[in-house]
Amino acid sequence: MVALGLTCAELNEKASHSLAVRSALSAAAMGYGAGLLLRRLMYATNLLHARRLPVPVISVGNLTAGGTGKTPFVAWLVRRLGAAGVRPLILSRGHAAFVVQNGQCVNDEFLILRQMAPSTMHIQGKNRHRNALRALATESPDCFVLDDGFQHWQLARDLDIVLIDATNPFGNGHLLPRGVLRETVPALRRAHVVVTTRVDLVEPCRVEQIERKVKAVHPQVVTARTSCQAVRVRALDTKAPVSTASLRGRRAFLVAGIGNPVSFRLLAERLGVDVAGMRVFPDHYAYQASDVERLRAMAQKAGSEYILLTQKDSVKLDMLPVDLAGFWQVEIEVAFEAGEDECMNAVWNVV
Repeated sequence: MVALGLTCAELNEKASHSLAVRSALSAAAMGYGAGLLLRRLMYATNLLHARRLPVPVISVGNLTAGGTGKTPFVAWLVRRLGAAGVRPLILSRGHAAFVVQNGQCVNDEFLILRQMAPSTMHIQGKNRHRNALRALATESPDCFVLDDGFQHWQLARDLDIVLIDATNPFGNGHLLPRGVLRETVPALRRAHVVVTTRVDLVEPCRVEQIERKVKAVHPQVVTARTSCQAVRVRALDTKAPVSTASLRGRRAFLVAGIGNPVSFRLLAERLGVDVAGMRVFPDHYAYQASDVERLRAMAQKAGSEYILLTQKDSVKLDMLPVDLAGFWQVEIEVAFEAGEDECMNAVWNVV
């Protein structure tokens, strides 16, 4: 008791507060779940209708609120389609859009995909059906890739690919806002392909447990496994790329404003980085110029000259009128560990 610095009364008050918070979050999650069920019933009974497009629609989504590696997977998918002579167009909502590019207000994921798949067309906006019709009239794509589309029931799709992050597959098992689940696990019955991502960051037995849980819900679903491989590191001030091998043994301070920041630390440690410390920001965080100097001071205090960031963070810092010496972005790509052929067969069956 003395070591904790809390009296019995204070501990009881803290426990009561925690219980009250959990109760409030549980009530909100029940309301969210009821709304979700009602919405699904409205589509199932044709009170609401999913609108179908004249070309195939492939959705890449997840069960949880972000952090599964959708963006690099979408980049991989559209590059594969493009290499086969198919012209895909990415449709996404554009949550937390902050900058105007080519006449549309876009977010950090748009900027990342422009780096990772520069030849692929991409339209962001809340009304994806309207944006798709506009694209059909002006761009003539062969298919649409719906980024983060598993819960976007307004638009009919021909293939649903769902990603599950091996490092945090189902959160704490609760729906939003008590947990991170957008839908419960049985919703996977709607999926055609389930991809377990970041399998290199966990033990193989954990991946097998995830796949058994998926198959218990949907025995016929196609399953695959991927890892996110760091392919290069790039200095933000000079844009000079260097090998990821140069990071081994280097002391670096990490910065991540992504859905699953723990995965970035695990990736850095896997690369042999001596992690001096880490600053985590909310997903889609809007960086200010003042953040740069604060981060530099934190890194120096931790004894590090290098600051490593995700691409999602670097595309926003790169737009600030500040000196970014010492800031480096880690560039990643998807690599299949199992099930690539089966996944692509499902894609070719609809395209």
